[in-house]
Amino acid sequence: MFWAATFGTLRPTAVRVLVLAVAMGHGVVLPALAGLKSARVAGLGVVFFAAAEALEVSENVGTVSDHSPSPTRRLFLVLPVAALNAVFVYWIFNSLSKTLNKLKAKRMTAKLEMYRRLNNALIIAVAVSLGWITFEVHFKSTDEYNERWRAAWVIPAMWQLISFSLLCAVCLMWAPSQSSTRYAYLEDEEEEGEDEDRDVEDTRPLIRPGPLSYVDN
Repeated sequence: MFWAATFGTLRPTAVRVLVLAVAMGHGVVLPALAGLKSARVAGLGVVFFAAAEALEVSENVGTVSDHSPSPTRRLFLVLPVAALNAVFVYWIFNSLSKTLNKLKAKRMTAKLEMYRRLNNALIIAVAVSLGWITFEVHFKSTDEYNERWRAAWVIPAMWQLISFSLLCAVCLMWAPSQSSTRYAYLEDEEEEGEDEDRDVEDTRPLIRPGPLSYVDN
């Protein structure tokens, strides 16, 4: 149970770190995250893993060994995980906003559209998660003696469904295609240079020869 809880915690931690790195534009807008920024992302991931690991071990291992944590202790373990989740959500959307503004400024339409779809998918996932959290709190608060244990499997199953749906959405956005190379960072300079040349050609004033003046005649 300990190792099951550990590996079960490792997956959501990796997912949050990867989504945050993508929201910052890693590999698409930036060649790599800077040293301090990379250390901050890794540090947040380590702290989240430690907090989530303590919660999972306390709940699962404690249940098997008939030493379930008290409500006060469980609240003490739940609050750090909830706070760190909020930090991840805020940082992801803040980074997405900056990345979208950067893509707009550089007029990279293909990457901008891809990141807009990612932003919409994350907004839907967060909205559904908040609604499900409300239902979960109501479900557990009205079932003090665990009388509805036959239906309790729906709670974790819904979280798995939300994660899987978001995974499918990301897979569709980054699906291999003939235009996949347009998302690579190495082509940004070439695309930007071509756009600048095209803009110069389009905005160059046209000088038309006018009629000859009397002096020229």
